[in-house]
Amino acid sequence: MSITLGSYLIPILQTLAGRGPDVIVPSAEVKASVHSSVGLPDDTTKASAMVDNAAYELKLRGCITTHGRAGWALTPLGLDVVEGRKTLPTKGRAPVK
Repeated sequence: MSITLGSYLIPILQTLAGRGPDVIVPSAEVKASVHSSVGLPDDTTKASAMVDNAAYELKLRGCITTHGRAGWALTPLGLDVVEGRKTLPTKGRAPVK
């Protein structure tokens, strides 16, 4: 099975949801959790970058905030998505406020 960037979107949200919205979680901790639950891509040298790219996608969709080297935090929209109250916004679309 090939692991794609999209494979990491919901697992990132799930990992952050374990801490709650607006709690900054170190990106290394999120990456370790996601890789352990989803697995590593065929090219393991790209594993970290794939999670970074997935996190960036989630940021563009309004589901997480990024805090430089400090880490990532779940937004209220991200919590709604992971808990099934809302669907993940479409790629390239700004979230409805």
